Amino acid sequence: MHAIRLFLMLGIISLNGCEGWNLEYGKVAAQFTSSTITEKGQPFTGRKVTVKGTVTKHELDKATGKLTMVLDDKVRCVWYGTRNEDDILLKTESYEVGRVVYFDGFLVKCEPGNVLLDPVHGRDPTAPFEPLE
Repeated sequence: MHAIRLFLMLGIISLNGCEGWNLEYGKVAAQFTSSTITEKGQPFTGRKVTVKGTVTKHELDKATGKLTMVLDDKVRCVWYGTRNEDDILLKTESYEVGRVVYFDGFLVKCEPGNVLLDPVHGRDPTAPFEPLE
């Protein structure tokens, strides 16, 4: 009887773990440049997408500790891994202003003047990138 309970508990734990895995490593629904996401991204709201752009500024919300990187003054990308000031400094150095970057994240808002991906994480710039045209 104990073996059955243990088996069921492990099964439930592993099923829940798959959801987190998909959020982190799941496939993206579409890829965009920062200049095309506003007009083409709306159907992908709530889904994981890739965006490519040039970092134009960083915004830090000290109350929440969230670091937002703005691409081409159009797309706001909220970094999920910010934990403390050292982490923030490392991220701002890795994603310095003027650098071309690729982020995978969930498209939360997609309206003219208000495009938001939250959360995002960095993507390998050598990985295939085929934006919707």
